[in-house]
Amino acid sequence: MNSTDGNWQAEILAVEERANAAFLNRDLAQLEQLFSDELQVNSPINRVNDKKKLLELLGSGAIGHVIAKM
Repeated sequence: MNSTDGNWQAEILAVEERANAAFLNRDLAQLEQLFSDELQVNSPINRVNDKKKLLELLGSGAIGHVIAKM
C-alpha cells in the first residue's frame, strides 16, 4: 500500500458523510452538486427514480431519512 491509497478512501468517506448529512437535512442544493445527473435509485416500492425525481420527492417531504434514537 502506498501513501496515496488511503487518500481516495478518505475522500470517498468525506463525500458520503456530506451526502448523508445533506439527505437528512433535505439540503437539495448540496445534493444537486453531489449526485451525478445519471443517478438512478431503486426505491423500496420497486420504482426506479432518477436524480430529478429523487430530489423532487425529498423536497416535497414524500421521502426522507431520519436518525433512529436508541
